[in-house]
Formats: sequence, structure tokens, C-alpha cells
Amino acid sequence: MFAQVFPLFQDTEPFQVLPVMYKDGFMNAGIHPTEVNPTIMGVSAMIALVVNVVAFASIIKCAKKLGINPYKQEVWVSTHDFVEAMVCV
Repeated sequence: MFAQVFPLFQDTEPFQVLPVMYKDGFMNAGIHPTEVNPTIMGVSAMIALVVNVVAFASIIKCAKKLGINPYKQEVWVSTHDFVEAMVCV
């Protein structure tokens, strides 16, 4: 969340984490000329899309198996991981 609100802290030396996606290692195009590497951006976008599709498919699969509506009821209530997580709360 901090990186979303204050993104320019990533341009400074101890926190510089952008050299792979941004070829020159800087995010602020106003201060430093930036040429974004489209290959890395595309790969990370595709990985995010695949992870989201897999997560959505697992929710639908579990909802169909339990015969519930995922919009009105919790899907993972009867699973071991959910019960274990709720014990800690």
C-alpha cells in the first residue's frame, strides 16, 4: 500500500526495486527518461491473469461441489484450512 501511495521512494538507492521492469531503473519519467520493457510487463500481466483465472475456477469448482451460491454464502467454510484459520481468530 505504501508503494501505491508514495511510489517515488522506489527510485532511491536503498529501496530501488524497479531495474528489471524499467530498463534504466527509474520509474519517474519526469526526472529520469524511462523506457519500459514490454516483455517483462507482458509476462507479469499474463502470470497475474492466469493466477486469477485459476483462483476463480477453484472457487466455482468448490461452490458446485458443495451446491452453494458463492455470491450468497461462504465457499470455503467447510474446508480444513478455513476451520484452522478461524481457530486462530
